[in-house]
Parts: sequence; structure tokens; C-alpha cells
Amino acid sequence: RREAIEQLGKPGPLIVLTTPESLESPALGPFFQASQPALLCVDEAHCISEWGHDFRPAFLRIGVARAKLGNPPILALTATATQPVQESITARMQLRDPKVVLAPPFRNNLVLSARLVPGDWKAEAAARVLKRLQRPGIVYCATTGAVDRLWETLKKARIPAARYHGRMSKADRDAAQKLYMRQRRKIVMVATSAFGMGIDKPNIRYVAHYHTPGSVEQLVQESGRAGRDGRRSDCILLFDPADLEIQRALQAKGRPRPHQLRRVAETLAAWDEENKPVSTSSLALSAAVPNTVASSLATALEDVGLAERDADGNWRARVGREALLERAKELASQVDTLRREDERRLMALVDYAHTEECRSVFIRRYFGEDDPPVCGVCDICRPPPPSPPRPDRPEPRRRPGKQHQKPGRKTKRRRKRRPKGEGEGARAGAGQQQAQGRGEEQPRRKRRRRRRRRGGGQGGEGGQQAQQGGQQGARGAQGGQGAQGGQPTSRGPSSGQGSGSADPSGDGASEGRRRRRRRRRPRGRGGEGVGGGSAPGGGHGP
Repeated sequence: RREAIEQLGKPGPLIVLTTPESLESPALGPFFQASQPALLCVDEAHCISEWGHDFRPAFLRIGVARAKLGNPPILALTATATQPVQESITARMQLRDPKVVLAPPFRNNLVLSARLVPGDWKAEAAARVLKRLQRPGIVYCATTGAVDRLWETLKKARIPAARYHGRMSKADRDAAQKLYMRQRRKIVMVATSAFGMGIDKPNIRYVAHYHTPGSVEQLVQESGRAGRDGRRSDCILLFDPADLEIQRALQAKGRPRPHQLRRVAETLAAWDEENKPVSTSSLALSAAVPNTVASSLATALEDVGLAERDADGNWRARVGREALLERAKELASQVDTLRREDERRLMALVDYAHTEECRSVFIRRYFGEDDPPVCGVCDICRPPPPSPPRPDRPEPRRRPGKQHQKPGRKTKRRRKRRPKGEGEGARAGAGQQQAQGRGEEQPRRKRRRRRRRRGGGQGGEGGQQAQQGGQQGARGAQGGQGAQGGQPTSRGPSSGQGSGSADPSGDGASEGRRRRRRRRRPRGRGGEGVGGGSAPGGGHGP
């Protein structure tokens, strides 16, 4: 700071960046007045107007400071100035016939959109929206607590993010800003409106507002930080009607109330009766108002000629007590007008969120353009394509006697039970007859497989094969005799297959044991000899 002050006294061209408060400060004021600047440039000039969305009382002193600097030419710049704000800037800066240059508030590469995201799961819904967008980006929140919560949610969603707000230490804020400003770092910065002043990162791909801003001017001001490289960038408003109460609370802190103005006027009159000047901090303490409110109201009283500030920055009343209090009542009504103007701007943003016309047209009309063209790229001009309808699924076919099965669910196929008391020969004979009835329709391979599964042919064929095989593998005396004689026994005329293993004594238990034993044996490739013998072309061995 000392080196910068020394540079002010040296000859030669010099560009000085400072604040409005320093123009009349005891430390820098004399240097500015002695240097006689050739141009006075005011950035964010909408802060001069009490009708602006970001009114700052210190900007009201720029007109007085300009006169002390020799009335140099002045250049006032702002991206958000409605017609009333332009008139207020002209009056406050004491400009005569100024040249006004108007440009569209938005660049053509900015894509405007608004989404309704209400409810308690807004952070998760915002994370899903932001995950699909190209980084780097900025997400603005209204409170520091919301910044921390959204930052945690984005980290859980594996979105690289950093945070920035006033409650962080200066070292942490500087580290987060340095990390974000790196050219190759593509992260998301979750921040309050404190982040962005002086930020010139050209490749910011989107700016999202997690909370509803206080006005259309603030939305335009912060969204304009995206896409400065000329490439397509998104400006998204995540609108929730519950956010309006947050903005109303913040505006109530920023705008003084009528009773606060009366307190400041009464306190200033009391100090003036004692013939003592009062500092801003003492005035705030005596009137029981914050320092910022006391400074704003004292500046407002000075603007209408009711108060003045001396060389030390202390305040004095310029009129008597009665005149001061009477004039303060009139100013209190103007304060109510300003608060109603804040509510009007907030409702204009609600209209922007619900509009059905081009969003760029809405904003340009808000700033005074008569017949602006449509942008052709916002979510109103080019809505997202509807998702294709899902084809109707056919209803599952229900089998008679079966329970309804859910589509897509696999069930285990149950094996059919064989009726009790049915002999092996009868089942084989029935299967042989069925195969013969439709054998011509089935392929040759399937017919072969069916023969192997049935396990054998006719009983007579099995007996002949057993006789040719030399009576091998006889199961019992009766089965052996049946195989040697070549005359198979049959269980019934309709079976079509021999049953030499039938029990002559009618013992059902022994028949069941033999049946189970035959099931456990591996089946041969040829026919099954029912006589119990094993032959090269026939039945099982013993």
C-alpha cells in the first residue's frame, strides 16, 4: 500500500484501481486531488442508483469526489441498468447530456433455462442436473450453509467441486480461488455472490443458481460470467418457490426500515444539540442499528441536505431538530417505496421462471428493449425432445390350471410324476407306440434319441437278442429261463414289451424293488432286455 501511494506522486501515466470510499479518505484523497486524473471510470455503476439491485451508499459520494478531482470526464459501466436506473445514474453523477450506449444484456452463446426443483431433495436433484453438464462451472447459493451442504452432496456424487464463502478463512478462500482459476482444472465452484468479482475465467461452461436470486439484474450479472470464450454455455435457474423467503430475509437486512431512519435522525439531532460531531460507529451504537444501516441512512440524509460529513468523517446535522425529524418522515415513505421495489424485482424473477416466451426476449424487454428477437437456443425456443413412448408389453399367456407367472421371472421346470403301479414294460411299450405314430414327422436324430431314452424295444426282440448273446447277465431263475427259451413273458396284451421280471407269486414289493434297481442302472445303447439278461444288442447286465 505504501508503494502504491508513492507511485501516485510520480509523473507519468498511471491507472489506479480503488474503492469509492477511498476517494475522500484522509490518506488517499489529497493524492487524488493533486494528480488531477484524466478519466474517472466507474464500474458496476448500477450501485449508484437507489433503484439498483445492489445499492451502495458509498457510490453516492462519487459525484462529490469528482468535483474535487477537477470534474474529469466520466465513464460509467454496468451490465444491468433499467431505464429508471439509467436516469438515476445520470442525476447522481451530475452528467449533462450523456452519451448512452446500450447493448444486449446477454451474449448469443449463452443458453438460458429454468427448472422447477422443489422439495427437501433439491441438493440431490441439483447434483443429477450438474453431473450431465460440461465443467468448469459455478453454482451460486444464497447462504453459506447451503454452500457447505451442496458441496458435500457434489462430493458424494463424485463431482469435483470446491467452495467459497465469507465464513471461510482468507487462506482457504485464496486456495479455492487459485485452484479454480487454473486453466486445466475443470471443477465446480459452489459459492455465494462474494465469488465472481474480478473473476475472468474464459472457459466457464455453465453458471447455475441453486437459490432464486433477488432480481433479474442479479441473475444477468452473475450468469454473464459464463462463456466468455464465445463457446456455448448454459445459464440455469433451479427455481424453488420456498427460496423467495430467503431472499426476502436478505433484502430486509440490506434495506433500512422506516423506524431505523427515524432513530438515526433523532440520534443525530441529539448529538447536534450538544454541538458534538458523531462518528458512524457511535451513531450506530446510539441508534441501535448496524453500522452499515447507520452509514446508509446518514448518507441518505446528507443527499437531501439534512446532514454533512466533516474532514474526519464524522457527521453533523445541517438543520434544526424539528426540520430534521419532519424531513426524516418524508424519507421514511421513500424507504417503503424502495422495499416495494425490491419485492417487484423479486416477482419479476418469478415471472421469468414461469414464462412461456423466449427467455432472452423476456430479459431484453425487462431492460427496456421494444421488440427484441428470439434467441432460438433457450429451453423455450428449443425444448428438450420428448422421450419415446415405451412399447406395450404383451400380457403373459396363462396356462389352464397354472398360477400366473410374472413376466421375466424364470421358474424351475418340474418333472412329471409317473403314475404308481405302472410297469416299466408298459411305459416303454406306450412310448414305442407313440414314437411309431409320429416317427415320420420327427427328424432322424430325435427319433434315435427317443429310442435311447426309452431304453429298449419290444419284449420279443429283447428275448431274441438275449438268446443270441448266450444268456449273459441273467437276473434270476425265471428271468434266465425266459431268455434261454426265447419266449418273453408279457405283463399284458397292450404293453407290446416282454416282462420276464414279473413276480409269479404276485409279490408287489419285489416288483417295486426290481423297478427301482433298473432305474439306478445306466441304460445301454440298444434295447432293454426285459428278461434280465445282458446281450450285445439288448438289455442290462445283472
